[in-house]
Amino acid sequence: MSTKVKLARKAHRAAIQERRRAKIGPASSICVCDLMYHFGIEVRFQNISSMEGLYYNDENPLILLSSCRPRGRLAFTCAHEYGHHVFAHGNRIDEVIDSVSKKQWDPDEFLADCFAGFLLMPKLAVCKAFTSRGWKIDECTPEQTFAVSGHIGVGYQSLLTHMYRSLGLISSRSFQRLSRVSPKILKSAIAGVEHSGELILLDKYWGEKPVDLCVGDILVVPSQTILEATRMEFIATCPHGLLYRAVAQGIDRAQNEAERWASHIRVSRLHFEGLAQYRHFPEVDHE
Repeated sequence: MSTKVKLARKAHRAAIQERRRAKIGPASSICVCDLMYHFGIEVRFQNISSMEGLYYNDENPLILLSSCRPRGRLAFTCAHEYGHHVFAHGNRIDEVIDSVSKKQWDPDEFLADCFAGFLLMPKLAVCKAFTSRGWKIDECTPEQTFAVSGHIGVGYQSLLTHMYRSLGLISSRSFQRLSRVSPKILKSAIAGVEHSGELILLDKYWGEKPVDLCVGDILVVPSQTILEATRMEFIATCPHGLLYRAVAQGIDRAQNEAERWASHIRVSRLHFEGLAQYRHFPEVDHE
């Protein structure tokens, strides 16, 4: 058995154990920042473009994340840094590494990456996200995969790579077919306009998991869905339903009486700085 296989299995066992410790089933998608709060791990956002994340443990463990990163990348980095905590790797800083100057293979970094993948994307959660919507995994379209990546809270390519390399849910041919389509193209096709921020497709299969957005992000909801719309602004209709843009920090609610579901929408300021648990608090007007 190769070293990488041994490390991947170790990461898988640890991720299962951490979910059990939090009483979260393997079929549920999670918000990793909420999980860290539950475990008493301080997560803080800073607007630092040169850094991905940092794990520091003196008397109290701290995870520092760059708020410049996309939603899915932030979630994976947070889970990765938590992996360093779980495996007692000591203080770590993960800087932005370009394609030219990639770091040499590091078993601790590989272990933390595998742990993050299994923590965020366990096999049952990925399978449920597709099958509950009536989609066959190895025949899924790029748009379906994009919708599932938004629900699980990871990047489109991260989900594809994990489904292919770690979970064995899609074939090499499907992986190549889906990888040829970029999230930028998918967002333009869904919204009808180019959009550089996040775009999330909300439906009745989200369950209790809240939708996390930043100001400027777009949310697509089914046509019969009603939003309180104090933090969200209606933009237009599209083939998938209604387009809304997040315009203010705070918490909103979407409700669909016809399909009998409701979801909370949490909006944070773009490039928010501060403790993760305060990122959705409405800004106070001091005038």
